[in-house]
Amino acid sequence: MSGIHKSDGEPNDLLQTEHLVRIIAGAEVHYLCRENETVLQGMLRLGCKGIRVGCLGGGCGVCKIKVRGGVVRKLGSMSRAHISVEEEEQKVYLACRVSPITALDIEILSKKVNTSLAFFLRASDDGQGRTQNIIKE
Repeated sequence: MSGIHKSDGEPNDLLQTEHLVRIIAGAEVHYLCRENETVLQGMLRLGCKGIRVGCLGGGCGVCKIKVRGGVVRKLGSMSRAHISVEEEEQKVYLACRVSPITALDIEILSKKVNTSLAFFLRASDDGQGRTQNIIKE
């Protein structure tokens, strides 16, 4: 799963690299996220759902994820009240403070989020027990 190059036509940012982000929650939900935005911003830009949204600044902890596969870059500090050094070593981050460097497989760590994600997955079911792709272009 390599990066996908896409042009938005903006003069200062003509070529951007996007990576597939898959949310693992019983069924596959995925979207494309740019390297210059956080995992959470990418989801919001496309109108997707799955990761809970809070302060967007690394202080509230509601967007806590575990990276099961892939590589991220930290874009700022994360509150140690929500992410310990040990957790970070085990690839646990706040989605509002990391961006993808490669394709990602992520798990949402909040039980509340998994409940709302399960509702979202049921709503996107195609009627034959299969979840539809959530990528909006």
